Amino acid sequence: MADLTDRTQNVNICSDDDTKKVDVITDSNTVNRLAVDSVSSGEAGDVVQQGNAFYLTAGALLTVASGTNFDVLVITGTTKEIHLKDLSVNVLKNAASGTTQFRLYEAPTTSANGSAATIYNNNRRSAITPDFTAFVGPTVTALGTVLINYLVHSDWETYIAPSYTNKWEIILKTNTKYLLRFFNNTNQGNDFTYLYWLFQDAL
Repeated sequence: MADLTDRTQNVNICSDDDTKKVDVITDSNTVNRLAVDSVSSGEAGDVVQQGNAFYLTAGALLTVASGTNFDVLVITGTTKEIHLKDLSVNVLKNAASGTTQFRLYEAPTTSANGSAATIYNNNRRSAITPDFTAFVGPTVTALGTVLINYLVHSDWETYIAPSYTNKWEIILKTNTKYLLRFFNNTNQGNDFTYLYWLFQDAL
């Protein structure tokens, strides 16, 4: 058995009935539920997810002109459950008037998907590939359903999801397009970067 005090060792936690749900007693003698994602729906407490984490990133400082937008298109596959998590945008602007927004749309219509974006596996030793694809600069003919419309702060990194106080994620539909749009409605060009993290269920 692994030594729980040694963080270099792996440890498996199982219940007697192999449901992968375990009650954990904290220092304050309160009980918290520790559970893997597949069986934790609707339960309070910490969640240990099984699967693979991937991310998309600008990888460079980008500029979007005043009154224009920068789009990233994500298309889910037909097999795995994809969780959209931890969206962050870093914006640099001066005393510009107007707003900078992030928007997430479900099921947009595109006449062209754009340029293929590199998807990175968080586990750099893993050869597992994602069950979704991503593109930059799609040609959008209809936006679909808006799921998020978020006002982005200037001059510091904005964690669109989760917030500082709330756990957040969206489980995406299979075989569906999602548009992540950075919109500059200010009177100047905005320099920005982005990081979008997606989690792929292993089950």
